Amino acid sequence: YTKGHSSNVAEIALNIAKKMMMSQEDMEKIFWAGLLHDIGKILIPTDILNKPAKLTYQEYEEVKKHPTYGYDILSKSKIAFIFRLSNKGI
Repeated sequence: YTKGHSSNVAEIALNIAKKMMMSQEDMEKIFWAGLLHDIGKILIPTDILNKPAKLTYQEYEEVKKHPTYGYDILSKSKIAFIFRLSNKGI
């Protein structure tokens, strides 16, 4: 589910960026952001992500943490380093 969803988000975001006539560099960043936007979900227990029933309050609170988890993961990654360099024009 997540892979297909992230690919769709990346493609839609890229199409919007193209219509906005953004630079190639910005379009690449937007595409990657779409692919990686849910990466924090890898730290959410699978039984919560795949639960067929309604989530409990506590489970939903855990799912809502995935953007923070994603930030923590990516801020320490080589990808974040590359994006920081490109934002500085290096």
